[in-house]
Amino acid sequence: MNANGIINEKEYFTKERLLSLSIWNEKIERIKHLENKFGNICLTPLDVPKIQSINHEKFVSWFYKNCKPSIKQNPDVATKAVGYSKFKSIDLIPDNFDTKNRVWSKNPISNFHKLWPDLWEQMHEYLPFECIKGFTIWNSTDDILPHRDPGIFTDFPVSFRILLNDNDPNINLFVGECFPNADLFNLSVSKGFNNKLDTNCLTWNNLRTVHWSKKTIGYDKILLIMLPWVNKINLDKYEQLIEKSLVKYQQQILKSKSPLDNWIDIDSK
Repeated sequence: MNANGIINEKEYFTKERLLSLSIWNEKIERIKHLENKFGNICLTPLDVPKIQSINHEKFVSWFYKNCKPSIKQNPDVATKAVGYSKFKSIDLIPDNFDTKNRVWSKNPISNFHKLWPDLWEQMHEYLPFECIKGFTIWNSTDDILPHRDPGIFTDFPVSFRILLNDNDPNINLFVGECFPNADLFNLSVSKGFNNKLDTNCLTWNNLRTVHWSKKTIGYDKILLIMLPWVNKINLDKYEQLIEKSLVKYQQQILKSKSPLDNWIDIDSK
């Protein structure tokens, strides 16, 4: 951090990536293989069927009846500001999850798998997780400014989202390539997620990109955000899924043309 309180993001990203690699532990070489293979993929839809309850309208009604405002309770990589809310949520969290030290307050639920077994089964069948233990179901009440999430900073797309409901006719969820300490509001390479595709699942690279959303008055979306590190990824299933997704959605993906050393110090140990 310099005298003006500005973080050196390249230094920060380097440290976070090393931490991420250490958490993968014995799979580090496999992770580096995936970085080399998919590191330039900033955003891709996923080649899976739409994940949706057969009782979709009932699910939407249940969500709006039970969601609560999530309050910013701790600073994060986006801003030090706290005490405000721009979205409502319902949260599946593990029993040992420390909610007080998280960026956003939680509205926990423990019986999602019993309430919505078809959604639960679809998520496990289609997405590359060995087990799912945590996610946030999220509804924005305002525009969400460009930001990165705290969490995984390895160089491949593992920030998973499911667009469970979206009645906005406009594209409203965006991802943009963003270099360290770049102007978040002047990104030269970005892409919106087409909410009219035959899939409602996507993933992006949290290291190379920022993401944001637009709130259109009179329309709503419900977005499921998989929590980083809580859900164990099956790397074989992941690699196969990304491979086929890149083939199917060639016109919908966002690619980076820049090497990794734009974001991190490769030689740092």
